Amino acid sequence: MGRDARSPDDLPRLTHYNDQDGDMAATRPDGGVPSGTPARPFETTFRILFVCTGNVCRSPMAEGLARAMLGPGSPLVVASAGIRSEPGRPMTERARRAVVKLGGEPHAAFASRRLTPDLVAGADLVLGAGVRHRAESVAMHPAAAAHAFTIAEFGALAAAVHPWRVVHLADPVERMRALVAEVRAQRGLILVDQPDIPDPNGRSRRRHREAGRRIAEALNGPFRLLTAAVPESQASTGVLASAAS
Repeated sequence: MGRDARSPDDLPRLTHYNDQDGDMAATRPDGGVPSGTPARPFETTFRILFVCTGNVCRSPMAEGLARAMLGPGSPLVVASAGIRSEPGRPMTERARRAVVKLGGEPHAAFASRRLTPDLVAGADLVLGAGVRHRAESVAMHPAAAAHAFTIAEFGALAAAVHPWRVVHLADPVERMRALVAEVRAQRGLILVDQPDIPDPNGRSRRRHREAGRRIAEALNGPFRLLTAAVPESQASTGVLASAAS
């Protein structure tokens, strides 16, 4: 077919160019931006919103794992919220420990917040822990249907995207936009057997570890595409290597 068979894990890593913290936790609990916070141009930031039920377990786990995978200074900003959240609650200890064991970075000052239409509208990608979370997010802001998936669904569909359709772009934000478009095109073509990540809240440490592993596995492939180095042939010529099948 003329395609390079390497997986995202085989690709060298790209050093992020942006030294901003990239932490969406700087927003207020209601989803607004504190006064005095400089706004970044739309083109240089990509916002990922993780959604679960209480925003104390699965979605903050995903947020912490994503932050570690993207690395410091990433222009991709991660945040989380819950469809039935009680604002101001900390991440559960078992969830926090599971994230740390997987190499994630839980936010030290994390506080739960309830999902709002403004939060959904402000996200470039919405990833729910389950189909219910995806559906309720889209119900709040129907335009999000084009970029709303479950975490497991996004990982499964992204696995079908050839790496070179994304990594020819040098800018991580442009890569993410391209990846979301490619993933959206896979809808209906690939069966996702288990789109939901079961809620481990109130259950054993093992269930928390299992949930954490599933989240990490779903996010690892897509996020490796965002941090892989631009192929030398494309970096020197600026021309996309053929990705035609």
